Amino acid sequence: MEKDNPTKNNNPLLDLGHLPDFYRLRWNLRMERDFDTPFFLGSALRGLLGHGLKRTVCVTRQPKCTSCVLLQSCPYPAFFEPAAIHPSNARVPYVLALPFIGRHQFKAGDILPLEMTLLPPHDRQIPYLVHALERAGKMGIGPQRVPFSVASVSCLEKAGENSWLPLYEDGRILRQAPTVKLEPPPLPRQVSLEWLTPLRLKRHGRLVRAEDFDGNLFIESLAFRASDLAASRPERTLLKQIREQKITARTQMHWREMSRYSSRQGTRMQIGGLLGRMDLELAGLEAYWPWIWATQWLHLGKFTSVGLGRYRLTASLPTR
Repeated sequence: MEKDNPTKNNNPLLDLGHLPDFYRLRWNLRMERDFDTPFFLGSALRGLLGHGLKRTVCVTRQPKCTSCVLLQSCPYPAFFEPAAIHPSNARVPYVLALPFIGRHQFKAGDILPLEMTLLPPHDRQIPYLVHALERAGKMGIGPQRVPFSVASVSCLEKAGENSWLPLYEDGRILRQAPTVKLEPPPLPRQVSLEWLTPLRLKRHGRLVRAEDFDGNLFIESLAFRASDLAASRPERTLLKQIREQKITARTQMHWREMSRYSSRQGTRMQIGGLLGRMDLELAGLEAYWPWIWATQWLHLGKFTSVGLGRYRLTASLPTR
């Protein structure tokens, strides 16, 4: 039987794959000395996690993963070199979520919270990640190499609720992390999106600036994110439909430049993006509402693995 054209479906984005289940972890890192953070901490934390994981699981000590006999079974390349496993689908299976951007001061004994969205089936690697971050804490963070320990790890029970279960305490794993099911609330009339970390988008090889960002580009970005998680690309007809649709949105965005040091490339890289707010009318966007809601935990744009593209959503009353 011939399959229907997915772009003719009343729910086009969901044809790119159902809303993914995921695991949401909250790490409480206890600083062992005073720590003045850099403006953006995501890159440093991701780098430390990568170093800690490689030291934890790598047994061949090869400088590159591509020729390693353990490539398909080792946890490290799945997280930090996915292109070595699947060159055409280098999906990074996690998102870091930072509680802040900007410089903060932590005293010895203070807790630095960090959240992570982890995609299945990589929940099997959670014990490796815990041990890797413990090991990374001994290496220390920042230019002063401030040491830290993993005080505890908890896991979210349900998206949209502040209900967390203890997962790791006192050096032991307490339970298996529950899968977070994405069950969007009823469709509101309007949503307000506040970006907590910069949104970095590229279209036609150029960075999207504040004056170019609108509701259509936001929905188009959702289509790309949804297809990325489904290991595909959005249909051209779907993108054409989105670009031609009349979408009402009011934006107050500005560019925030940031940089990170790439140890692999041995240089600093610019990773700036857009910060601000968008008020979006949802009339005509019913099909996209599940993804608008879900992407609070999945982020948008580039460098989601270091925490970019995170937004918080508030909604008006549901439609009748």
